[in-house]
Amino acid sequence: MLPAIFTPQLLRKIELLQVTSRRSFLGHRQGGHISPRRGHGIEFADYRKYEPGDNPRHIDWNLFGRSDRMYVKTFQEEQNLAVLCVVDTTASMFTSKDNAKWERARDLTLALSYISLLQQEDVLLCLPGTCPLKSFYGARAVHSVARVFEEARAAEPAQYKREILSAVSGMRYPGIAILISDLLMPLDEVLTQITALRSKGLDVTVIQILSSGDLNPLAGEDYALAIDSESGEEVAVSLDNEQREHYRQQIMAHVESVASIARRLGAAHVFGEVEQDLFSFLSTNLSRSGLLR
Repeated sequence: MLPAIFTPQLLRKIELLQVTSRRSFLGHRQGGHISPRRGHGIEFADYRKYEPGDNPRHIDWNLFGRSDRMYVKTFQEEQNLAVLCVVDTTASMFTSKDNAKWERARDLTLALSYISLLQQEDVLLCLPGTCPLKSFYGARAVHSVARVFEEARAAEPAQYKREILSAVSGMRYPGIAILISDLLMPLDEVLTQITALRSKGLDVTVIQILSSGDLNPLAGEDYALAIDSESGEEVAVSLDNEQREHYRQQIMAHVESVASIARRLGAAHVFGEVEQDLFSFLSTNLSRSGLLR
């Protein structure tokens, strides 16, 4: 069952969006994306000389009447894509107030899966620790995607890395990869993840989401015992206005470093806060990135 946020009104708006790719790929069945293969689709591509065995219906008889030469129209085929959604399941995704960060990652994945499934794409989901790699097809399969999220649990860091690499190696067809994460991790780990996705020739979009607690931790508190959600390390901290501003600068510098890595590897980077309206994020932030239109 879909989360309550997916009202009939929201679903109708989401249905107007389309997943797009900045590249053309060869799919394995008819779909909604332009393929580099020439065939008998609906979008005219070019002419070529008639060869014995060509279907006479594809001859341009008007051109034959003007030139006394037979040419066949070729069209751009439209084929499906594989859409791989990789969702960060490390502990930091579950530590924001009321699990808002995890719920935003879930809702983004469900929305993008629904759009893709409506377009007859193959959706592949990777939730390390819960679902290493599972394939879905057909619009109704979005409910199956939602059920996987109901069973989700935090993954150990080593398991998280291992299962992402395993999911990428399991991709049978090229297509789109979407990584949804807070990416609050060392930059070399960010580099490894994006490099793994790009190694398969995938059109990669990195969606980095942060909560208000990430951007302004311990709001209203001067002193606290901070516990690393993944290592368990405890650190006593005190925060005054100057230190909070320094922290803000550091975390935004980290976001920019992630964006720089993505650009260098030919991936799109989209940043957003969990408090932003879901449809606004889809129709604005992701449309600017080229992932949706």
